[in-house]
Amino acid sequence: MKPIRPIHDKNLSNLRDVHDRVHTILDGNVSLGAVSNLGAAASQSVEQKGNLDVAHAGATAPGVANTDFAVTHNLNRVPSGFIVTNSSAPCHVYGGGTPWTATQIFVKCDVINVLLNFMIF
Repeated sequence: MKPIRPIHDKNLSNLRDVHDRVHTILDGNVSLGAVSNLGAAASQSVEQKGNLDVAHAGATAPGVANTDFAVTHNLNRVPSGFIVTNSSAPCHVYGGGTPWTATQIFVKCDVINVLLNFMIF
């Protein structure tokens, strides 16, 4: 969805257009976005931007269970949380012990070599 242009001309027609556009965005037209390749490397995954301030990322849990691993995102800020949106096997993913940064979160998984998709916010 394209961004709303600022209100430069405060005539009634322009105000109505801006109001209608805001209404369209907020009235059921919110998109979470998506990532297309389950667990693919960041260079291989294709992200569809939604209109929320989130990043989608794929990662593979390491070969040792319950070990910190990095998930790279493009938020350019320290995130507040994540949701696992898809996994190749049943597992639990939880926050790791390494502090999160503006480019990576660190999580742990109780199953090895699981392909994971994340929505990071």
